[in-house]
Amino acid sequence: MANQGFTFIEILITLTLIAILAALSFHFLQHTQNQTYAQPLQSQLLNAIEIASQEARNLGVPVTLCPSDDRITRSKKITKELIIFTNEKEKNTLISKAQLITVVSLSSHQGSLHWRSYPHYRDTLVFFPSGLVRSDNSTFWFCHKQSKSPVWAVVLNQYGRTRVVNPDQTGVIKDAHNKILSC
Repeated sequence: MANQGFTFIEILITLTLIAILAALSFHFLQHTQNQTYAQPLQSQLLNAIEIASQEARNLGVPVTLCPSDDRITRSKKITKELIIFTNEKEKNTLISKAQLITVVSLSSHQGSLHWRSYPHYRDTLVFFPSGLVRSDNSTFWFCHKQSKSPVWAVVLNQYGRTRVVNPDQTGVIKDAHNKILSC
């Protein structure tokens, strides 16, 4: 009568292969989950940039996009929302509520949205009716709280065009000036 079972070595080899495949797929699944959670935030950011650009063209006056914590004043860090307002005198401040075009509330996200503009001292984006932006290049990038590298980046050039950048094969994202973005 033939033995119908598996040997101990066969079982060990099978379990080892399953463990290796699980370890490889865990990293991929974690990256996919981070991208899925960050996708609504990316869409909101791209939408806010498009609204500011369109309103500048439609109204024929400069329009400012900047982070805010209270729907009125600028803030240095992007936390809860972005405000878009007319900026006829180019003061980069919201003087009256009549200037306010819209507030883009950012979806709750488990991470941080960073922003860097060139020249580095600019903390607002001003869109002109011509379609140009008062900035050489701006880069927004999102870091999930469990990740050491950015999940995605949005680069805005001085002509008002955006492009989404995902990590390369090494997991790195570089901005328009070829600098590595970090969390």
